[in-house]
Amino acid sequence: MLDERQLINKLHEFLENKRYLVIIDDIWDENLWEGINLAFSNRNNLGSRLITTTRIVSVSNSCCSSANDSIYEMKPLSTDDSRKLFHKRIFPDKSGCQNEFEQVSKDILKKCGGVPLAIITIASALASGQHVKPKREWDILLQSIGSGLTEDNSLEEMRRILSFSYYNLPPHLKTCLLYLCIYPEDRKIYRDRLIWKWVAEGFVHHGDQGTSLFLVGLNYFNQLINRSMIQPIYDQDHQAKPLTNIMSMSRVRSITIFPPAVSIMPSLPMFEVLRVLDLSDCNLGKSSSLQLNLKGVGHLIHLRYLGLSESDIH
Repeated sequence: MLDERQLINKLHEFLENKRYLVIIDDIWDENLWEGINLAFSNRNNLGSRLITTTRIVSVSNSCCSSANDSIYEMKPLSTDDSRKLFHKRIFPDKSGCQNEFEQVSKDILKKCGGVPLAIITIASALASGQHVKPKREWDILLQSIGSGLTEDNSLEEMRRILSFSYYNLPPHLKTCLLYLCIYPEDRKIYRDRLIWKWVAEGFVHHGDQGTSLFLVGLNYFNQLINRSMIQPIYDQDHQAKPLTNIMSMSRVRSITIFPPAVSIMPSLPMFEVLRVLDLSDCNLGKSSSLQLNLKGVGHLIHLRYLGLSESDIH
């Protein structure tokens, strides 16, 4: 691991006498830019360029370190394009908004300020499967948004708008969504494995007319997609960190081991109330010691989900 100074020196060394184009995406803090700028200020005269993106006007101003630097401000969507995007999300099978929603739609879009993320977020909160939510819920949401986006199109009001996506979820969907925090950022998550874990954890409740728990869980999953809370993909590396600072291993209910971390898999008998153990895609056949660790699985009397697919265990 490199500290800040070592990383800066390494970047200087790597970029020396090179002509480069570097893009630093989505800077949220002015102070952060100072460190980034220092890492690239190596008096390069070969026509190199550094491009930054940000959602905050003040940060874009701070990124201009010379008179030759310029800011390109993306324009918000027009009123017509905002309306099309909003209606397409809520009324996919209709040419336009029903008359009773016309005025409240205009008021909501005005507060979204032409920002696509805000429009999609609010539209997803108002979409309810194949049905449109009652107008009274539109009115409540409109009053909750506040004054709308500020002049720099960002931050507090945007965060308030984005928070509606979460707080508008029913309790069972909040629980299922928060469960995704066990996965590393940008990790592909296989749908069926995830649903069975929800079932094992007790997050999925019996539906009507004897519907299986898996199908109920599948409905939960599709609801989260419809609300734009998870991003589906239709075709099919992180550094391992030791399990430390866990107050009591005996209380852990769910463990998912990803391939880079298989070498630090803990001993199973210490997990007394474990319900979910997922070792999918971990090649356990390479090491006899790792297979020996699995011998404790028979003592996990509360276990409801055991994932061993593509693990080389027979």
